[in-house]
Amino acid sequence: NWYKVTFTKRGTSYTGYVSGDFLNVSGSVSKYQEPAKEDPGVEPPAEDPLPTEPIQGDPVTVTEEEYDLLCRIVKAEAGDQSAKGKIMVANVVLNRVASSRFPNTIYDVLYQSGQFSPVNKDYFATLTYGDSIKEAVDVALTGLDYSNGALFFCMKSSAASFESRYTKCAEEGDHVFFKY
Repeated sequence: NWYKVTFTKRGTSYTGYVSGDFLNVSGSVSKYQEPAKEDPGVEPPAEDPLPTEPIQGDPVTVTEEEYDLLCRIVKAEAGDQSAKGKIMVANVVLNRVASSRFPNTIYDVLYQSGQFSPVNKDYFATLTYGDSIKEAVDVALTGLDYSNGALFFCMKSSAASFESRYTKCAEEGDHVFFKY
C-alpha cells in the first residue's frame, strides 16, 4: 500500500509517496489509491530509475556496543530522514564493514579519519535515540540493503563532488548514495 506524505521543511512544502512498509505514524493517514482515468489531476508515484527493491544479504550479528554505535550514527546522520533513509545509512556502515576496502568493525569504520564527522562531536557519545532508529537498524541487521551496496552517502547539495569519483546507486530523502 502506498501513502501520500506531505510535510514542510524550512518553509518549503514537499509531497511524496511512501510504501506502508516504512510507515510508523500517528495522526492523519490516507491510503494512496490509483486515480480514476478521468481524473488527470492526480499522478501516481514517479518511477525511480535507480533500484528500489532491497538486496537480501546475510543477517549481521553485532555486540551491544556496536548496536549502540550504529544507532547513534543513524540518529546523527539521518534522524530527520524517512525510515528507508535511516536504514540506508545503517546499510552504508554495514557495507563498509563487509568490504575489504574499509576497516572490519563498526567502531573502526565510524572512527576512520575523515569519514563520519558526527563521531568527533561532543554530543555523539551521549546521543540518545528512539524506536524509529532502533527499528531501522534492526532492519539493516537482517541483511536487507536498500542502498544497493552503497559505501558512501552525502547530502544532495554535495553530490556533484561525489559523482566524479563514485557510481551513484541510490537516492533517498536528503541523501545520495554511492559505491565504487
